[in-house]
Amino acid sequence: MANRLIERSRARVSEAVADRLEPGEEIQLLLFAVTRPSFWLDALISPLLAILQRSWYVVLTDRHVFVVPLARASGRPTGIEWDEPRAGLRVERYKPGVLMGKLFLRRTTDGRVLKLRFLFRYRKDALAIKNALGG
Repeated sequence: MANRLIERSRARVSEAVADRLEPGEEIQLLLFAVTRPSFWLDALISPLLAILQRSWYVVLTDRHVFVVPLARASGRPTGIEWDEPRAGLRVERYKPGVLMGKLFLRRTTDGRVLKLRFLFRYRKDALAIKNALGG
């Protein structure tokens, strides 16, 4: 059941970025991650902070990186937050972690940082993004 939901979510995200792809451009990787408050605050009042968590997909193609937010209630893509060439993003921090890892992406045009956390099962995808963006 869970794998079916994950595959459905990945398919929706792929459809959301399909019209932004250039001819011949292909999706190489999709990484599911979340943004959430600090670990210590999360440990103190975890159930209340679940509403502050946002879900994202990082879509890596051979030419671009797309960052796609998901709706909190439905888990469907709500648009494309970042559409940058690969050179326009860099990995500021990568830490695999035990249960949850960290991947911080910095946009070079305006310096904005997206602090993502990913589950252990997505560690290989996060590492591939780190290596692709030269982090």
